[in-house]
Amino acid sequence: LARFVAVKREVNKLQAPAGAGEVVEKLIQAVDREDAALRDLRDNWAGGDFESFQKYDKERQEVNKLRRQASAILQDLSSPSASRDRTPPSTEAATPSFTPGRTRTVDPQALQQLERNVQSVNRTWNDFQSSYDAWRSRDYSSEREASYVQLAAFVSSFRSLLAQVSN
Repeated sequence: LARFVAVKREVNKLQAPAGAGEVVEKLIQAVDREDAALRDLRDNWAGGDFESFQKYDKERQEVNKLRRQASAILQDLSSPSASRDRTPPSTEAATPSFTPGRTRTVDPQALQQLERNVQSVNRTWNDFQSSYDAWRSRDYSSEREASYVQLAAFVSSFRSLLAQVSN
């Protein structure tokens, strides 16, 4: 759980400079979805039930897609040509608030800080997902009670991340 205290601190740093709000918005969407998926898994899983895990895995793919979109937007903003008119590097990076050909200028120092904070959050988030994957491959078929307690701990930790992203 100490790892998630660090996540809370890192996510608190995610203050988007003017022109970069899409990055934080995507991460908030991702954290909301993963939180809901974890709660659903915790509430609906029964020993030997693979469907609940498959449902979570599918949602986590969507969460990770949102995270990649946030990273792509951040990369687009950081590119040397970001202050010129251009289309996003991929359709995945396109968002409703981004209009191809629109100029987006972001304070370079604030953008660098956001990049560092997002990289740190992503490392911690990846660690969380790796811990979950290790738990699942090792312990998910154990007694429902013990597994439920562990899932509840994951959800609780992720709620802390959600609360901090939402601020």
